[in-house]
This record gives sequence, structure tokens and C-alpha cells, in this order.
Amino acid sequence: MSEINFEHNQTFHGQYRRITNEYQFKDAMKQLQEQWDKNGWLEVQVRTPQSRTLKQNNSMHLYYEMVAAQLNDNGLDMRKFLKESFDIHWTGQNVKEYIWKPVQTVLFGSKSTTKIKKAEVSQVYDVINRKLAEHGIHVPFPENQDDNEG
Repeated sequence: MSEINFEHNQTFHGQYRRITNEYQFKDAMKQLQEQWDKNGWLEVQVRTPQSRTLKQNNSMHLYYEMVAAQLNDNGLDMRKFLKESFDIHWTGQNVKEYIWKPVQTVLFGSKSTTKIKKAEVSQVYDVINRKLAEHGIHVPFPENQDDNEG
């Protein structure tokens, strides 16, 4: 994979570049066009200020693990919380798939946690937190997960 060199001698190879003005946009487009012409393919990710942050993503995944631990500690296996036919121990992935994503889908119509907007994260959490409270469980949402966003 080729490296793309941007202004200020920054090399971006598998990393992100924040574009905040027209000059940076045109420069990035020029670099992308050069890479397209050279390689015939590109992999590009676009993120807007509306997208959930990496910090929120890290917090969401820690939250899944914390909820799983509390549900297990309170004897609420997946059978008791969701269905009664199987005795299944909670994991962070189970919390994501069987609690977070269904709530997110109902509220916002999006099944992918990568598509959730910043403001929507707390709304999903609030719904889940209310349901957990019915079972005597409260898991605060993690706020300070490192994400290298500065």
C-alpha cells in the first residue's frame, strides 16, 4: 500500500486526516487522484462531526462489558433477561448484539454502531439504563476512554 504525503510533511498510511478548509480539501483530492491513477484502487473513510467519536466507541464497548458483568453478578443470565429456553452467560458482545443494537434500531433505524451519531449514544444508553434499573442494576456510562482524538 502506498503512503500519501500531505502538507507539513505528515505521512498518512492507514491513518486519518482532518480537513478543515478548501485548500486542504483540494490538496487531499489531488493526492487521492494521484494514488488512484497509480494503484487503480483506494480505501477511503469519511467521518463528519455528526458521527460518533472514537472516544464514544471505546466507551460503548467498555459499557457492554460492564453491563454483562452486572447482569451476570445479579444472576440475570440471557435466558432470564431475554428468553427462557437457554442458560447463557452474558458477554460484552452479547450486550452489544441483544441489548444495545435492538434499542438503537428501534430509536434511530440504524443497526450498525458505526453509524450512530454523537447525540444518539446517550439516548440509547438512557433507554438501556432504565431497563436495567428495573432489575436493580445501574452501570454508569464510561466517559474517559482514550481515543487519540486529543
